[in-house]
Amino acid sequence: MNLQSVNSMLSGSSFTPEGYLLIAVALGALPLLLAVGTCYLKFSIVLGMLRSGFGTQQTPSNALVVSLSVVMSLIVMQPVISAVIERAESVKMVELSKAPLTRLYKEGRAVISPWVEFLTRAAGTKELEVFSNLTLPKGDSANEGVHTLPAIIGAFVVTEIKRGFLISFALLIPFFVVDLVVSNLLVGMGLTMMSPVIVSLPIKVLLFISADGWLLLVQTLIQGYQQ
Repeated sequence: MNLQSVNSMLSGSSFTPEGYLLIAVALGALPLLLAVGTCYLKFSIVLGMLRSGFGTQQTPSNALVVSLSVVMSLIVMQPVISAVIERAESVKMVELSKAPLTRLYKEGRAVISPWVEFLTRAAGTKELEVFSNLTLPKGDSANEGVHTLPAIIGAFVVTEIKRGFLISFALLIPFFVVDLVVSNLLVGMGLTMMSPVIVSLPIKVLLFISADGWLLLVQTLIQGYQQ
């Protein structure tokens, strides 16, 4: 969908106040949805924990963590984005310009259905069950097992945080072993006044680069969504 096609769809259309309201809400919530509705959340957690494993405060920098997380998220979300765009292209904006709010809501759900399917696949079963029970009105057994969009997003966010910390735990174990060995060696040599970080940092960097850690980490994180 290019700018010319968007202009042709919007030309001559006059949206109702409800339509403008939905567009404004969607644009305002876009940064939040990008943060909690994509795999950016887990990627940023893992990369942030990696910095803690090195024992540095500014390297990798926040800009690098954010940039790499965004690039990786775009790679994972590219099929979902393409599917959403294809569905959006099939919607006739002129016909919806004066449509009631219920139809706008229905068409919007149809457009974002590939994104909802992605969230549902990535969310854990236990998390989906818990959030569905939390969002289900008391005594409403007819809709039991039906996952609403807030429940799906909540389950996805909690699942991503949990998996991000699990990956970070496995990632930090080698760094912990290096710090432990270096600390014991310094104590054994009587160099108790020397900071273990000064000695362990170049060792951890050398081991990480020798194992091609950046490529392996990025590849593992991305392939986790392609299975």
